[in-house]
Amino acid sequence: LGEDLSIYDLACVDGQMSKSLTKLYEAAHSDSEPGKMDGVPIEDLGLYFTLPGHDGYELCPNGADRLVTGKNVRDFLDKVLDAYFGSGTAKQFSKFRDGFEEVFPLEKLAIFKTDEIDTLFCGQTEKWTVEMLSDCLKFDHGYTATSPYIKQFLHILADFDSEEQRQFLKFVTGAPRLPPGGLSALNPKLTIVRKNFSSARDSAGNTPRSEGMHTPVNELVLENYDLPSVMTCANYVKLPPYTSQAVMREKLMYAMKEGQHSFNLS
Repeated sequence: LGEDLSIYDLACVDGQMSKSLTKLYEAAHSDSEPGKMDGVPIEDLGLYFTLPGHDGYELCPNGADRLVTGKNVRDFLDKVLDAYFGSGTAKQFSKFRDGFEEVFPLEKLAIFKTDEIDTLFCGQTEKWTVEMLSDCLKFDHGYTATSPYIKQFLHILADFDSEEQRQFLKFVTGAPRLPPGGLSALNPKLTIVRKNFSSARDSAGNTPRSEGMHTPVNELVLENYDLPSVMTCANYVKLPPYTSQAVMREKLMYAMKEGQHSFNLS
């Protein structure tokens, strides 16, 4: 779209690299300690004119032998940006542009701001609160908005940071971000239902009994052995009634992180 990109835009491509280079950029433009980063001379950082993390990619002729110093650090940063957003990716961007314009003319996007384009193509992020979640979610098959387990669940979601929120959405919907309009625009509506324990039963469907006893183990305790499960095609969460909010959060986090690539029929 013809906009110039800066070191801060690198966060959209490589977050960790952006943090490191932003510190270097601010050190390069510092008036208090010119030529130093965190009190250390830039030439002592052991950087050379190669793309960080890719020693074989030289940013200039004989770049692997050219040390980055306080005098040339700005030139180094310019060349890193050029590798990411300029000559280093020009062919890839050109091919992407050609393919995109077969579907939609790029100049037509000029009427949108950058953040509006990001929302259109990548979805929306938002801060969740218990009240907002209660209004946007549907509770069914054993749960209502006033169920104590649902209240615990909503507080867990409201406490999520941005990365945990992305993991939850990816686990439940298959996408890490929400459509324009946020959670209220999700279709089908995100639905939470009660999941009765299953893994605590044997192959014959019998409830296990504690050792030396003839009575079934407390079913509420058995609930803690099951994990939440989802149906991504229907935005459907099956949530066991765990014995505490701490257990619920632990099981939910485990399912979110370990169940991203699991697909089962039920």
